Amino acid sequence: LEATGRAQFISLMTALEALAEQRDYGDEIGGIFVDLAQQLESDPLLQEPDNKPLRASLSGRIRQLRKESVRQAILRTVREHVDDPEAMKFIDHAYDLRSKMLHEGYQIRELPELSSGLRNILIQMYSSVLKLPLKPSNPLET
Repeated sequence: LEATGRAQFISLMTALEALAEQRDYGDEIGGIFVDLAQQLESDPLLQEPDNKPLRASLSGRIRQLRKESVRQAILRTVREHVDDPEAMKFIDHAYDLRSKMLHEGYQIRELPELSSGLRNILIQMYSSVLKLPLKPSNPLET
């Protein structure tokens, strides 16, 4: 229902992202990041009062690494529901382009093709998640 190709593409990527839940890597790996954050926080180079915001920012970013990235969560979720290596490559490429669009103002010429591919993958995923078979669509059938 979006008016522009850009909005349609972003909406489809958002729908895909909504299906993907970021997983925690667990206590063992998470502990590594906590240790790294603590090392950074106590490093003499960052103890100056002027470095407090930088120290807090870097420490927080390191602690966030205990969860998989949104991109990895999306790829894992697609892999769980769509048995097609080409779909994985397509999703990774589409996510990369979405990031460039949103963060760098990148213009994408192939938006209709990307949106169509995303729509098809989302249909397969919803079919898998809801355990409903896909019906071939024929616009000539009534």
